[in-house]
Amino acid sequence: MILDAARDLLVTEGISIGLGNITFKRVFDHLEATSGVRVTHSSVIERIWRDQDEFHLAVIDSVLNLTVPDDPLFERSIRRMIAVAETADRTIPEGRWEAMFEIARVGAADNLKLLQRYVWWPLWLNVWTWLATGEDGEGASDLRRAVRSNYRASDAIYEALYGGLMDYLGFRVKDGFTLHDMDTMFAWSAEGAAIRQRVDPDALKARRFRGKMWTPLGLAFRGIVIQALELIPDWEPSEA
Repeated sequence: MILDAARDLLVTEGISIGLGNITFKRVFDHLEATSGVRVTHSSVIERIWRDQDEFHLAVIDSVLNLTVPDDPLFERSIRRMIAVAETADRTIPEGRWEAMFEIARVGAADNLKLLQRYVWWPLWLNVWTWLATGEDGEGASDLRRAVRSNYRASDAIYEALYGGLMDYLGFRVKDGFTLHDMDTMFAWSAEGAAIRQRVDPDALKARRFRGKMWTPLGLAFRGIVIQALELIPDWEPSEA
């Protein structure tokens, strides 16, 4: 309940205010104003969290464990990729490749929009910056574990999606690659593109490529697909 109130306060006032302004008092006041629940310092400090710093780490950890963005675009994006596969001409190699490239194009465009619209994206940026520049310690180790845990949970979702699309279209990963490798390359590319777009949006404008509008991220996804995947020889589509 207290962590929910802290996250709500971050969203309400803007994540740019920083965790330093999310004090126990402000969170308790917000909780009482929004739900009528009254919490005191004595009921929390040393009982749940040692101090304000440990509380801030708990808030960050709770955010990092929100695996799937609460955004209708997430589900629409998945449906769009599945629709591309379902309408593909799976009887010819060209049709299967065309579908996989279109999935890369659509998925990349939606992925970039999701990250830009994701309410917790600025906090993720702050966490990465802190881990990259801050001193190692118990707090940093806890955060790294939370970040890795979030990645694993997110990877499981996307790898199941990509694996299903590959099975449906008759693809497999090439020797030397794994499905996880491909998913990680997609994620790295998307995260980097989303960071660049925040400061230089013109650099990531879509451009026409082979008759369709592609974002630079989409072209990067297309390249990853070419390098990581291959058609399964003698594969034939099922009737389903």
